[in-house]
Formats: sequence, structure tokens, C-alpha cells
Amino acid sequence: MALGVAPPKYFLSALPTGMGKTTTLIEATKELIRIGRRTGNPAGIIILTNTLDQIPVLVNEMGLADHQFAVRVGKNREELNGLGVGEDAYPGERRHERAQVLFTTQQKLLSLRSKGLAFKHMRGFYFQGHPRSVRVWDEAIFPACQIVLSSDDIDRLKSPLAKAGYKQQRDALEAFVAKMKGSSVGDEIAIPDFNLPNPNDDAAPYDDKDMWIVDQLTRMSEATAHLRHDASAGAVALHYEEILPNDFPPLLVLDASGSLRLSYNMWNQGRHNLTMLPSPGKTYSNLTIRHWRHAAGKTAYVRNETRSRLAAGVAEAVAEADPAAPILIVVRKPAKPYQNMEQAIRKAVEKRFDNENRKPPALEFLTWGRHLAVNDYSHVKHVIVAGLLRYTSSQAEAMARASGGLSPTQHLTELEIDAFHRSEIAHHLFQAAGRGAIRKAVDGDVPIGCRLDVIFATKGNGASVSVDEDILQKAFPGAQIVDWRPLPVELSINEAALVRILRNIAEKRPQGKGVKIKELAVAVGIAPVNVWQALERPHVKAALTREGILLDRRQGRPMSVRRAESARLDHEQPSVRHSKNVNGRRQIRRAA
Repeated sequence: MALGVAPPKYFLSALPTGMGKTTTLIEATKELIRIGRRTGNPAGIIILTNTLDQIPVLVNEMGLADHQFAVRVGKNREELNGLGVGEDAYPGERRHERAQVLFTTQQKLLSLRSKGLAFKHMRGFYFQGHPRSVRVWDEAIFPACQIVLSSDDIDRLKSPLAKAGYKQQRDALEAFVAKMKGSSVGDEIAIPDFNLPNPNDDAAPYDDKDMWIVDQLTRMSEATAHLRHDASAGAVALHYEEILPNDFPPLLVLDASGSLRLSYNMWNQGRHNLTMLPSPGKTYSNLTIRHWRHAAGKTAYVRNETRSRLAAGVAEAVAEADPAAPILIVVRKPAKPYQNMEQAIRKAVEKRFDNENRKPPALEFLTWGRHLAVNDYSHVKHVIVAGLLRYTSSQAEAMARASGGLSPTQHLTELEIDAFHRSEIAHHLFQAAGRGAIRKAVDGDVPIGCRLDVIFATKGNGASVSVDEDILQKAFPGAQIVDWRPLPVELSINEAALVRILRNIAEKRPQGKGVKIKELAVAVGIAPVNVWQALERPHVKAALTREGILLDRRQGRPMSVRRAESARLDHEQPSVRHSKNVNGRRQIRRAA
């Protein structure tokens, strides 16, 4: 890029955290400055960060003198904009053009692009009268922004429009919603200009949700969208907007989870302007991952009982940890105040430690959305992730289509959409875990003693994709992965009914009574095969043992049900699971 011979492409470095991406950027910048001084022909450098906090860190690590760099971010960030050469003393001074290195944020560039500017017209990024030739984007990148609107979303606008007297617009929306619902899956649908009232007008008849829908619908105006039908959302229109300037490449992209994401594969195949640089990985054999199969998504946060159980499980993990070592906990941002998971966990931990009259370790919290490009917790070896960052299937398809630049008539199978979705979930999990010491590399591995406790259910909720433990093995190859059960497993409604019926039978005849599986199935309301399966589940066996119920099952005979002389809890045998490490050897891992 400095020599002006790099082709106009995006170059992806997917080296994992700790493998030297930032170090290379720092040293390359120093060398370009040295070459510029020697030759008298310096190359302009622009570095686009994900967060503002990264800028002072990079400036310090590069050892830049004030005259060598400039910062151009939002107007209300006077302290940052005043670094380096500082802000202009008078209009048109353009101090930044004299600084060889310019720091800005990705959001700043996207904001300028939304105004229709090409990169060559963004004068605030110039060096010595020209666009900067060396361009680096730190963290993940998307070429386009997805737009997803369901028929229910659009239908919502009819009432406020009708009340405000916009009958023509209301009728047009009703006809369009009917067309959406009547169209087939995979059809393309033209989005008309509905001439809706401006949301920024004080007299606009919208609430906050309405304004978001109007904004999305306006961005899709006079475009052609791809139509999808979801079980939960109904008919959904999918569209995307290009968000990167056409003349932005060549650009170097540094994304530590790039090898996990199918978005870059689709970008390369569909747009033909992305090159994946060689990016050898690292192993995670020093990392222990404990997986608790428990609902921890958006729906789970709604129920008080589920939130309390999640908090209690996290409190157990904290109680087992080294009290002198801090713990980082990643949770979902609450949709409503009563869903505040950080608050629930802190209370559960406080209660748990008060009972034992001891002091808990220091707890740090991050929410999804703040789990990228934060290095403040790189000393923390124990990370707990409560839930995964998932999308709806419609959002996942729109993102996939945006990545590959697909036209409305091009189709993706549900398998392709699910695979894309899982790759994005893996990316976010990797990034969240990487806020801790896992991000470091020691002899090609992570530091000894790193632990990741992760909570998620493997089944989808109908609106999203199911996720199994393969996601952990792909994101952290070679890690020790074990089942984790901080709390006793709750019985389902049918399982609880089965235990109750068997208890009643045992109480009526403690010496034993034969009962047929078919009779149990009828009493519970499930199929006989499900009775057999339920009785094999460890947590159901544990519940029967707690009740002091003994079963004697023999092929071809009624099952004997009797009460034990003394109820005792049999300890479950540790589960044994295998997986290949990066060298191909089998590893055996036992759950505590």
C-alpha cells in the first residue's frame, strides 16, 4: 500500500489474539515513519479502530511524537481530537494533513459514507493533499448493512397513520402487507415509496418503535427485497445497503476471529475483492471450558425463576474459584430494568458468600455489544459467559446476503443460513472470551490456568438456530471441554409427573409392586418409549434416589417399584467425552 502497488482489495489477517497482529501494525508504522524521514517521501497512514479507547493505547505503544499523528473523531471528543497536532486554529488550516499517521474510528468513516461521500472526497482523512495510501481496519468488518422488516412491523404503522389522517399511506401499507403475505418464499418484492410523514417532524404520529420501522422502510424505498417466511415473524423482507466506499480498498483488516466466520468466505466468493492472508492459529490446551446446558437467551431473561437459577449457577462457579483472582462475566444487556443480570448475579454471589462468612473475588462485567476490542481484562484468567449472542433466522440470512452481495433472486438454503449463523455465534463467543487472558499467546497456547464457563442451551427456540458443543471445539481447538452442572438438573413437567407416580406406587406397596410401562405412559401422558428414555436420564435417576425409590427392570416383565430402606443420593459417574487436539491425539476429559 505504501508503494502504491497493492491491488484494490480487502486483505484479511485472521491471526488469533496474541499472535502479533497489533505488534506488527505498531512496528510497521514505526518503519514507515523511518523510511519517510530517510527518503523524504512519507506514506500517509490511516488506522480505523473499533473503539475510542484503543487510540491512546496505540499512540503510546508506537511512541509517536505530537507532530507525527492526528486524531479525528466526533466533534464532542475534544480531548482526543486535541492529541498530536491538535485541532485546527482556524477554518481550513487542516493540521491533520501534516501528520503522517491519522487515527479515527470505523463509525466516523461509516458516518461520512452515509452522506454519499467516496473515500477520495473525505478531506478530513487526507495527508499532504491526497487520500492516505496505507489503510488499516482493526477488528471485524462487514461490506454492507442488513435491513430486515416483517409484515407485522409494517402493519404496526397503520394505526398511528390512520389516527393522524394519513389514510392514503395507511391503505398503501395494508395492500403491501397483503402482497407480502401472499407471495412465495424466495420471491423478490419491490418496495414502493410510501411517502410517509418524516419521523423528525414534531407532528409525526410515531412512537420510538414506529420511528425505527419508518427509518428501515425509507432506506428500502424503491428497492427490490428478497422475501422470506419465518414461523415466528411471518413474511419478512430482506435487503441491505452498501456501507463501504467503492474506492476504499486496498485495506488491511485485522480480525482475530476471521477464520471462524463464513461472512469472509461469502464476501470472497460473491464480491471477488477479498484476499485471506496466511493466518496460522494457536492451540488452547491450557484452557478448560465448562458448559452448562441451560437456557440463557433473551427469552430466558423474561422469567424471574430462570434468571434466579442462572444467577445461582454463576454464584456456584464464583464460589469454586480462587478468591484472590478476579472474574470477568459477560451477560446480556437487560431489555427492561427487572432483567438486570449483573444485579441478580451480584446478589446471588453476596448471599452465597455471606452464608460461608467469606469474601468473594472481584467481579467485572461486560454486556454483549461491549465485548469487542476491550483489553482492560487481559489479566483475568476466569471468564464466565452467560448466554450466546444469537440472531433471528431472518437477520442471519440478511447478513449472509449482505456479505456475499447477493441479488434478491439469488437463493440460500436453510443449511447455508444456519451454518452462517453458527459461524457468527462462534465469532462473538470467541471475542467475548478473548477479553480475558485467553487473548494472550504463550508458546503458541494460552496461559496456564485459563478457564471459560459458558452457559447456553443447545436447542434453538424456533426463531433462532440450534447450537451444539462443536462450536466450542471450533472456536478453541484443543481445549478441555467438560459438562458442568452447578445446580441439580430441574425435572421437566413429564419427568416430575413420572417420579411422582412412581413415588405413589412405592408408598402404597413398599415391598414392591409390578407396573407395566404402558400403564405409566398412559398415566403421564407420553409414549412408552419416552418412559424408558426418561428413566435412563441421570437427573431422573438422581431424583428417584432422593425419593428412595428402587426400580427393577427386566425384559418382558412388569417393572418392580419399591421403596428403599433408606434414601440415599448416588453420586453420578463423571461423564467422559473425547475430542481431538490439534496434534490429532485423543484427549479424555472428565466432568467434575
